[in-house]
Amino acid sequence: MTSVANEQRFGVPVVLGAIGGMLEVLGGLVLLAMASFYTPMFGWHRMLGMMMYSQIFTVVPPLSQLFIWVSFFTIACGCLMVYSSYGMYRIPSRGGTFAVVLLATSLVGIFAGNGFWFGSILGIAGGLLALWRRK
Repeated sequence: MTSVANEQRFGVPVVLGAIGGMLEVLGGLVLLAMASFYTPMFGWHRMLGMMMYSQIFTVVPPLSQLFIWVSFFTIACGCLMVYSSYGMYRIPSRGGTFAVVLLATSLVGIFAGNGFWFGSILGIAGGLLALWRRK
């Protein structure tokens, strides 16, 4: 059993990255739930007419599919953020590598726009703080 008393633990960056990752996963799950509301409802053609019916069925399903794929992407980024935060805590000697993974997934996750953007900002702050503490 190795002793980690001499190794530096990452306290604040781990917490920031883990909370940011959990917010990313939560944002992805919310978007996944929202995608179910964008599926077309049968029977609208009676109320809206055939022209509107064709527009609904050609626009909404691709939009719903886009939401589903973006939500899966966001959930994957959030899981990687949580994993890299756990890795920084569990294996402090590889903290720099996990900090780069945390920073990269946070930067990629901010373009997906989920995690309420606050999750990505927390992940970026945690990754930068972990890299700064490594010096």
